[in-house]
Amino acid sequence: MEFERFSEELRILIQQAAVPMRERRHAFIDVEHLLLACVTHPNGAAAEIIARLQAPAAAIASDLEHYLDQIPLTAAPSDALHISPRVQLLLNRAREQADLLGEQLIGSELVLLAIGGEAGSVAAQLLERHGINQDQIAIEIVELRHPMPAESGLPMIGSAAPASTDERTFEQRLTALEAAVAQLRGEEPPVAPPGEHELQQQLQQAQQRIAELERQHHYLQDLLAITHDNLAHTRDLLARELAAARSKPADNE
Repeated sequence: MEFERFSEELRILIQQAAVPMRERRHAFIDVEHLLLACVTHPNGAAAEIIARLQAPAAAIASDLEHYLDQIPLTAAPSDALHISPRVQLLLNRAREQADLLGEQLIGSELVLLAIGGEAGSVAAQLLERHGINQDQIAIEIVELRHPMPAESGLPMIGSAAPASTDERTFEQRLTALEAAVAQLRGEEPPVAPPGEHELQQQLQQAQQRIAELERQHHYLQDLLAITHDNLAHTRDLLARELAAARSKPADNE
């Protein structure tokens, strides 16, 4: 396990996950202990995603604690930090997601994504029960990476608002006057060439539009990469389950 790639927050979360493990005298940190830490850690990335999805964090934590209370005592209290094979696989999945996104550090949001993709687990089923699935987590992660820029209030290219009277050039005022006269006569108004102010405004709008298209491009690239990876992972899990189901009759013989 590449612990040096864990974000500072994730390292804290693993330490926090050890608290309910030791309180209940469990042998190791399991996925549900880690999810409880993700849900209850204030200002964490995973907690922020849960809040963005408007899921009841307190109810999720309560359900997790109830589940952990049902697990039999398996060890005496210890300061040792043991991680279950499930958590090791989970962290490997989070590392793969970080590699896909070109991120060096593994954060709690990628751990939450991996938990959502752990088909059939108590943690994933509990998230589903509260309206959170892996696809929603993936979308929120990409939204956090590529936030929508604040509205500039400027119209699109081709619909620039006219300059104020004080900013108009003599030529623009004359063109406006000609247009008004033509309208009174029922004639087609003359087409005014764009002034420097309009050209500058259109250039600014074009640059903003290009930046927005680039953001959308990166957004879709990241989302597509995560989705393809999750799909491949799900297919692999289904193939393993199918192979195990087919091998059972042979074992019984």
